[in-house]
Order: sequence, then structure tokens, then C-alpha cells
Amino acid sequence: MSNDLQLKKKLGVERLTTQRKILYEIVKGTKEHLHVEDIFKRAKKKYPKIDLSTVYRILTEFKNAGIVHELHLEEDHHHYETTEKKAHHHLICGRCGAVIDFESSLSEIIRKDIAKRYGYNVSHVKIEAVGLCEKCE
Repeated sequence: MSNDLQLKKKLGVERLTTQRKILYEIVKGTKEHLHVEDIFKRAKKKYPKIDLSTVYRILTEFKNAGIVHELHLEEDHHHYETTEKKAHHHLICGRCGAVIDFESSLSEIIRKDIAKRYGYNVSHVKIEAVGLCEKCE
């Protein structure tokens, strides 16, 4: 199945607009945790007619469809990343805001422990470790 067809199916839409395609390519094509302003600037280069409210609306659609995760990362604004990334967690520098993805078996231990203790079927575990990066120490 093509990327366009998969995206249309996830969003539940008949027509995949240019704006949706561009925003999907931006979020999917980066390893960074992009802020809305960053996404907007990149989209504007590819499609000058796009406006910020359209970016917010489409990112909300993507979030509701499970295409992106909306991350808070110790800041006042949200960051976005594709849900297609391998399960991971975040190390966040409390001073400069740098974010590093990391993997840990701890999330599986937590998931199993919660299932055993409380009977929950946990779909995923989010871990955010906040501290100072090497540059800021």
C-alpha cells in the first residue's frame, strides 16, 4: 500500500491535500523533535501559501489519527515526532532544551508490573529524564 493511501486511511479522508502530504513528509523525514514553528518554516519553503493555523489543524488531525506524538519536553510549547519511530524515551536538558532519544528495557518492566498489579493493558510507557547535558554541566 502506498504512503498516500496509508495516510488517507489513517486520517479517514478521501483526498490527501498538498498541505497534509508536506507536513507528513516533514515530520516523518526528521530525527528531530520539531516545534510547530519549525514545521511551519519548513512547510512554507515547500508551499508558500500555507499558514500557521493550517499547520496546527493538520498536526491535530495527525495526533488524533495516531500519526504523530505531541510531546511537551519541559517547555511551554509542543514538539512533534512520528509514531513510526521505534519505541523510545527522552533525555531532556533542563537548561538548553536539547533532547536525546534513548531506549530502555525499563519501560517493558513497568508495563508488565502495572498489568500484574492493577490489571491494566498498557499500550506504551513514556519516560522523560530531565537533567543537564554535557555542554551545560
